[in-house]
Amino acid sequence: MMLYTIDDVSKLTGLSKRALRFYEEKGLIKSKRNQANYRVYDSFDLDRIQTILFLTAFEIDLATIKVILNDPDFDLLSLYETHLGSLYEKRQQLDLIISNLTLTMDAKRRNEPMKDTDKFKGFKQDLVYKNEKLYKKEVIEKYGQEAYESSKKAFLNMSESDFNRFKTLEESLFEALEKASKATGALKDTYMQEIYLTHKAWITLAWGYYNEEAHLGVCQMYLDDERFKKHYDSRKEGFAQLLLDSVKKSLNR
Repeated sequence: MMLYTIDDVSKLTGLSKRALRFYEEKGLIKSKRNQANYRVYDSFDLDRIQTILFLTAFEIDLATIKVILNDPDFDLLSLYETHLGSLYEKRQQLDLIISNLTLTMDAKRRNEPMKDTDKFKGFKQDLVYKNEKLYKKEVIEKYGQEAYESSKKAFLNMSESDFNRFKTLEESLFEALEKASKATGALKDTYMQEIYLTHKAWITLAWGYYNEEAHLGVCQMYLDDERFKKHYDSRKEGFAQLLLDSVKKSLNR
């Protein structure tokens, strides 16, 4: 069996010798010793190092990687297949942003205006990619594949003006939530109505249609799902609940 020194492995993998020693300290790999008491590695060790590099690229923490490496029944192939699909999607998104940036730079060099349809392709696709990564499964389970695809299509087909309005509406929503959180009585009711109308306009742009039940349902999901809730409550604790209450009040639910 071929044996490799730590220098050999460092050259093969691109990892520093310090990194290899660190992996050994964490119990992820275990070198052997030759007659001169130097670290040596075999093909099995190289397989483990390759796996570590893949899993760290997938942003899996070292403690979990150690569990995976030490579980002979763990289905690495399925994990790789899942992440390969995500990597292809991410590459497609990066290609869109690179294309978007290249078109923008070319237009600026020529001192010519860009086509409105070209200005936001990469940015809109980036938002779609991030949302799919976080929420796609839950949205499809709640509203169905057809509704999800229709909403995605509507969002990607937004005009420049609609996309700018979409971003402005989200900031206006947070401003209204902030005002309502500090107000009382009739003034609070006014701001809650503003919250409802602003969010209604925002989701109508995002979905391409409006439905009261769906609006109420998605606000409930914002509150029930910690990932959605964090998006609102990171601005101020209680914003997700306030949004739901505002929609319920305006729809008399």
